[in-house]
Amino acid sequence: MAMFDSLKDRLNKSVAAVSVKSETLVESSRIKSAISNAQKRMTGEMNELGAKFYASWKAGQASVEAFSGEFASIQGIEQEIAELNARLEQIKQANKAAFAKYAKRAQGFVLNTDAIFDVQVKRLHEYKRQLLNVMHIIHIYNQLRDNPNMDFRPHTFLFGAKAAPGYAVAKRIIHLINSLADQINNDPVCKDKLQVFFLENYRVSMAEVLMPASEVSQQISTAGKEASGTGNMKFMMNGALTVGTLDGANVEMHEVLGDENMFLFGLKTEEVKEMRDTGYNPFSLYSRDPNLHRILDQMGAGFRDGVRYDDLVQRLLMGGSSPADEYMLLADFASYCAAERRMVETYADPVKWNRMSLHNIARSGIFAADRAIAQYADNIWHVPHRTFS
Repeated sequence: MAMFDSLKDRLNKSVAAVSVKSETLVESSRIKSAISNAQKRMTGEMNELGAKFYASWKAGQASVEAFSGEFASIQGIEQEIAELNARLEQIKQANKAAFAKYAKRAQGFVLNTDAIFDVQVKRLHEYKRQLLNVMHIIHIYNQLRDNPNMDFRPHTFLFGAKAAPGYAVAKRIIHLINSLADQINNDPVCKDKLQVFFLENYRVSMAEVLMPASEVSQQISTAGKEASGTGNMKFMMNGALTVGTLDGANVEMHEVLGDENMFLFGLKTEEVKEMRDTGYNPFSLYSRDPNLHRILDQMGAGFRDGVRYDDLVQRLLMGGSSPADEYMLLADFASYCAAERRMVETYADPVKWNRMSLHNIARSGIFAADRAIAQYADNIWHVPHRTFS
């Protein structure tokens, strides 16, 4: 108890010291110059074309620097959507071409820049559900194999992830992504229609080229599992549209975007809990849904490289060291496929797509550092602060 009291006293003194210094900190030129560093890197530096576009449009603003500093107040650009749509599309296409060049040089990939760039890049963990993305890709691959002449919007899926050294299941999922990519990219039926690539050694320098080129941001964690996430914010700033669950920072994104500017799907946090409490049985879903049955059987048998993934299937259906389908992939599968269909249908309407993209860019100011610092100053530190305009 004495040790606890001592620790509490030291903590209280530290908080008091921070409170005394807060006004100086928030007023300092160092903080002022750094206040939008993250946003500046994710826009002005990372997506130079987009930043210059905004700077040239905004009356009285002639620099990328000015754009970065005003990020939280650019909703005004939404008033001129019709004028901006075509230019936004040109910028995105140029960024896609730049990433395709990067991918060819770095890894030998030949990307179809006319395809949807559908991206999931983040730490590999089961709750982030890269495996759900894989299951959907197998599903549309099956559709294409069954009907090669179907109306099919070209689609390129890009993964980037690293697994913790001891996380064997995560490493198996990475192996599965590469097996599926090998299968699809070598199937003549998929030529100019469907591609899958795993980006090796995903890192900041790669993100700086990839995020401005991305059109779809996969933020599909099991509801209630993601603390926040920041990749979703960076994709939003660069005009990618989110396919996601109401989890982590997707919740804040949804508050400013609404249902109409993102593609939501899946169980909500309370629904996940209720389904678990009442006895979730993934095997019954596998038995009833012929698409799920086919997909999991294919995973178990493996693809052209001869590697079987029946261990991952067993983990989903029967469990083992964890409950069966602990992260509700099978429960959310149909809803996820429906969200992906809505996304593809929307992509076919460039005016609507670019309008949604513009809404995402304009409303991403909620994640600006100046907004966060001001809120801290008002609600936690209770000190005055400057408003930067």
